[in-house]
Amino acid sequence: MESLPHHILVADDHPLFRAALVQALVDRLPKISITEAENWVAVEKTLHQQTQIDLLLLDLCMPGRAGYSGLIYLRSHFPHIPVVIISGIEDEAVIKRAKMLGISAFIPKSSPLTQMIAGIHEVLSGGTWFPHMTPNASNADTEFASLAQKIATLTSHQHKVFQLIGEGLLNKQIAYELGLSLSTVKAHTTAILKKLEMQRRTQVLAAMRHLSVETDGSEGLE
Repeated sequence: MESLPHHILVADDHPLFRAALVQALVDRLPKISITEAENWVAVEKTLHQQTQIDLLLLDLCMPGRAGYSGLIYLRSHFPHIPVVIISGIEDEAVIKRAKMLGISAFIPKSSPLTQMIAGIHEVLSGGTWFPHMTPNASNADTEFASLAQKIATLTSHQHKVFQLIGEGLLNKQIAYELGLSLSTVKAHTTAILKKLEMQRRTQVLAAMRHLSVETDGSEGLE
């Protein structure tokens, strides 16, 4: 561990928790450098600009992307970067779905600080860390995996259009929001529906609901 420097991106929209986590990492893990992000825009910008980042600590619910769609984007565009979810959510179904999307660890924010650092250390050493979970599976998990695989085929621009369609925006609104021409948005929409094997925008709205994550807003790291 001591011989391997690491550059960690800490992404959480709660500034107090983010600051506490950064301080804990600096105090307990040697030879690390840290970049912070407070939303998905900052996460994506940092990952595109700083190629040296080799670990992402991510709050599952942050402004900018709905629920699991952010994880799908990360796994399809930055598959080489291990992702550790640090979340106030502790529901087994949420953890299992996040695990299906290729994360390296899921650490509840209610975990003791020593356990949180141990989980991060395990991932930095090439391992994984997850809370104990029952091994049951469901048809809903199978449907979710199929949807996630299709969404993973979207390009970066298509991901952004998909996100905004899922938020209920019309093509003209999406064009304004992303600074694109209306014809470009229509082309992206057509491609998205084809890749997701859908015929109507209402189906995209339903898919976005499948990607949502319930949060209780609880925090940890005391």
